[in-house]
Amino acid sequence: MTAETGTIGYMAPEVLIGLPYDHKCDVYSFGICLWEIYSCSISYSGLSPHASSAMYKSRRPEIPNTCPSALANIMKQCWEDDPKKRPEIVLKVSNGLGRVNPEPTLPFYPGSGPVTGRFWR
Repeated sequence: MTAETGTIGYMAPEVLIGLPYDHKCDVYSFGICLWEIYSCSISYSGLSPHASSAMYKSRRPEIPNTCPSALANIMKQCWEDDPKKRPEIVLKVSNGLGRVNPEPTLPFYPGSGPVTGRFWR
């Protein structure tokens, strides 16, 4: 795999610091994507591109308290510091996401969602 290739906000800690990595770095990125989809926000949007050290020192996006626990648990497992502790993505998608009970909400518009508190009316 090519070292340090990718968008910094989605890169697993081992990739950021130049350690050997495997497919589990994609599991980390998947967890970041889940957070962004749920929160309708971009992860680490307040950090400069040079703030990568903050990301590999166990800093992760804050999970909204409105997030279903099953989904929050998947995110946390995907963000494990130790890649060996991250789940196999196929198992997580089929087992974990199937337990997430969608709650009825109003339709979203750009910039809306649980984090901003603004919904389409």
